[in-house]
Amino acid sequence: MSGPQRPTPVRPPDEAIIWLDFHTGQGLDPAGQAISPILGGRRKKPTLFDLLETARFARATRIMLCGGVPAGYTWLLPTETQIAKHIDPTPGWTDVGHYLGDPPRGRFIHTDTQHRITVTTTAEWFGDRVLSPIEAEFAYKTLTRVIAHTLNKPDWGLMRSPSATGLNIWKQRFDGVRDFLMEPIDPDIGHLIQATEPQHRFEHYVDGPGLCDCGDCVALVAAGTELPGFAYADGRFMYHGVCRGLRGSAPATMLTAGQAQELFARDPYHPARYKIRYRVSDWWDHIGLFPIKLDGAGRGWHWPNRPGFTGETWINSVELRTATIESDWTIEILEGIAFTKKSNAIEPFANATGSMISMLDTGLERGAIGPGAHAAASSALKHMFRVTIGSFSRRSRNTTRFAATFEQVASNAVGRVQPAANGGFVYQVPSNPRPDDAETWHPEIAALVWGAARTRVLRDARPTKTKVLFGALQIEPAQLVGIQGDAIYTTEIQPWTLPEDRGGADDGANGRIRLKGYLPGPITAPATVDARQELSNRAEVEGWE
Repeated sequence: MSGPQRPTPVRPPDEAIIWLDFHTGQGLDPAGQAISPILGGRRKKPTLFDLLETARFARATRIMLCGGVPAGYTWLLPTETQIAKHIDPTPGWTDVGHYLGDPPRGRFIHTDTQHRITVTTTAEWFGDRVLSPIEAEFAYKTLTRVIAHTLNKPDWGLMRSPSATGLNIWKQRFDGVRDFLMEPIDPDIGHLIQATEPQHRFEHYVDGPGLCDCGDCVALVAAGTELPGFAYADGRFMYHGVCRGLRGSAPATMLTAGQAQELFARDPYHPARYKIRYRVSDWWDHIGLFPIKLDGAGRGWHWPNRPGFTGETWINSVELRTATIESDWTIEILEGIAFTKKSNAIEPFANATGSMISMLDTGLERGAIGPGAHAAASSALKHMFRVTIGSFSRRSRNTTRFAATFEQVASNAVGRVQPAANGGFVYQVPSNPRPDDAETWHPEIAALVWGAARTRVLRDARPTKTKVLFGALQIEPAQLVGIQGDAIYTTEIQPWTLPEDRGGADDGANGRIRLKGYLPGPITAPATVDARQELSNRAEVEGWE
């Protein structure tokens, strides 16, 4: 393991982006001029091949697809008919490894000219907003100007993804900090953190098919109950809101049971993780406090709340602190990981992101940008921040490849070979490591942010003399329908979710949980998560006034 190092930002690569509507091929070339697609044969609608050729002749290095791009990745791959008839859907082009996640990203190289083109969609930055090429280009350039201005790098563009851009901003924020060195995390400790830290809390509390089937997650609402209403409250930019004063980063030190017990007794606020053995109190009738990984691949996590349940798990110090305040559960510390209580390693990045959002808001007030571009760019900045937090705890990088037949799957494939939606197979091969992987792999930073956010959903106090408490643990159990990340669903409006001027605790700061919508009852308790989401969508449309 290498020693301390200063995170080093890099100048983003120069890219020529062409903005094309997925269905018509119309759009803007890298110079911002209107462009029409180069259609092959007698086609009236462009294929992926036509879009690649249009981009090649415009000397673009990236296609940003706009408009109503189909969900999923099937549009990047050959159809079942093309595979059966051995038809190459992109003749003259070879895929060099796609990312078939959500949203997908294609990578192609022209066989003769070696011209490389990356195919992305507006969803990568702007989510599910349907943007025309003109709207997308304007929002993207607005985003670029705001980030460049905040970093005082007027000639810098964006990196090739939101997470890469965020990591570069994180590194740039330390560029002028005197004597700041970032210690790499010990690989064994880093992998231990990754294996024992969930990101979100997803729970449904209505008895029925939506409830965890482990037997240790007890329903709080009986099936078929007629609810007096349905309230949806959600955190405002939660990850950003918990970063202020959030200290702790590598180097990390493993602690024995005795050392960990002494540390928590001496300084319960020291940034650390603790492995605990605990027992739920016999009288407990509320939600679970600690995450336990479910058995079976891909099953995720649950928060057992059955009285008498015993379990072992790793938690952050803030979660242990909250449990000792809110419960009388029996908790034994078995071992720990102590982090260095140095300058906040994430707050400078959070402050920079906050400055960017403020700059957008100021620009909107001046009329410099319209509400559409403001909304798109603002949501893109928040998305960038969230995915960057996750990137600190990224897994090994792999490249996705496609094979028309199983025999064509590369010998160095890792993991499962999966049937593609259109036919053929998709699989992954290891990617080449990047130069900055070591200095940006910090699972401890992601774990501290995620743990703080999960705890904020359970319990928080306004910084006032009265210290008004709010969070899920302050809600009557029979009123809790579910938790989805930092969203809380209840049968009644919780007064603290209202704005301050309406007597609530929401002062508009990031990290506050505020009411988004309410449906008056009677409403049958949603039996599934999908049914609950439908109610949530309706409540948000209705509002709460």
